[in-house]
Amino acid sequence: MAEANMTRNFSHFLTKRQIMVVAAVILILLVAIAFQLNSLPSGAVSAESGANENATEPPVRPLAVNVVGVRQVDSFQQTREFTGTIRARKRSDLGFELGGRIEEVNVDEGQSVQQGQTLATLDTQTLQANREAVAASLEQAKAQLAELKSGPRDQTKESAAALAAAADSQLQSAIRNFERRKTLYESGAISREEYDQAFYGVKTAENNFESAKQQYDELKIGTRKEKIVAQNSLVRQLEASLKEVNVSLQKANLVAPFDGVITRRYLDPGSIAGSGMPIVKLVEQSHLEAWIGLPIHVASKIAIGEKRTLKIEGQEYESIVQAKIGEIDQTQTQTVVFDIVQRAEAPIVSGQVCTVEIGSTVECRGYWVPLRSLNQGVRGLWSVMVVEDSDEGYVVAKSDVVIVITQGDRCLVRGTIVEGDKIIADGVHRVAVGQPVTPLEIQNESQEASK
Repeated sequence: MAEANMTRNFSHFLTKRQIMVVAAVILILLVAIAFQLNSLPSGAVSAESGANENATEPPVRPLAVNVVGVRQVDSFQQTREFTGTIRARKRSDLGFELGGRIEEVNVDEGQSVQQGQTLATLDTQTLQANREAVAASLEQAKAQLAELKSGPRDQTKESAAALAAAADSQLQSAIRNFERRKTLYESGAISREEYDQAFYGVKTAENNFESAKQQYDELKIGTRKEKIVAQNSLVRQLEASLKEVNVSLQKANLVAPFDGVITRRYLDPGSIAGSGMPIVKLVEQSHLEAWIGLPIHVASKIAIGEKRTLKIEGQEYESIVQAKIGEIDQTQTQTVVFDIVQRAEAPIVSGQVCTVEIGSTVECRGYWVPLRSLNQGVRGLWSVMVVEDSDEGYVVAKSDVVIVITQGDRCLVRGTIVEGDKIIADGVHRVAVGQPVTPLEIQNESQEASK
């Protein structure tokens, strides 16, 4: 009995399993059929029913595309833009050569000044006092020099002669007195002291007479040349001192050395300015220059006197290459100085930024193609569509390229294209590889621009 029940249950179990397997297989078949139907093109399901109608339609014409021929180039002209600054040819921090207290500052920032205009002054009271003292000493020395040159007056000579005669009389009187005293001393009538007084009286009279006689002789001969030379030297020395004071007075006035504009004012009246300390900054505006740093290989191809066009604030200005600084700066460039031709309708000022475009030849092989002929690929690669001739007509093929440089609406490429290939110039998104096309050749403007 138990064995019979086990046999029925096992038979029932096999039947249900078989049913599940059959159902799974049917479901898989249905999914596969649905997938195949979805993958077919639109209208393919009814292709068999409409076969007679399609047979009567005309064949599809190949798509017309614009193509350009490419030609290899060995080099190209590259234009680079370099930036510099506008600088005044003359610019100076002006200060007094001598220190002192600033009395006046006559200009403000932004004010235009003319050459020779007084900008500031120092307090000159001490200098004025020194000048008066030196001038008085000079007048006295000149008067003494004139007196020495003209010699003594007659009245002076007569007075000297009278003094010499008086001194001689005194000497003779002293000699006679001494002779008497000597006799008396020898007889014992006077003492030794009285004798010595008479003796020294003669000596004193002799000295007085010699002095008066020498002075009279000098007046008769005239002033010695040595005295005139010494006095003349003193006069020149005082004249130099007076000139030095006058120069110091002139330097107490700070004047503009050239026409320009005051861009900075460092000190005000009452300040104590040291020697050489800047008071104002003066910048020339009538003559401006552009200082632009260029690489050595670029600067070497620019000649002095060459004309160049500069751009400043979107405006173009003519310029002439004036100089090339003979050293390399910290940016490893050589500074080229451009003399700018000013324009009244578009004035410029020092400190503005300027640019100059300079072309150079770059050795590089490649092909110029229109920018719109490129298709972007992966990993930085690009491609162009090439029209190839086949047995069934013209079809589209793809060539991979690498962009070397882009200039405007064209670019220089290298890759699998070769000279003579005809590439699709535009509308590359409308074609696919292997698609039949009708090429319409147009001029390669990118190739013409490279000539």
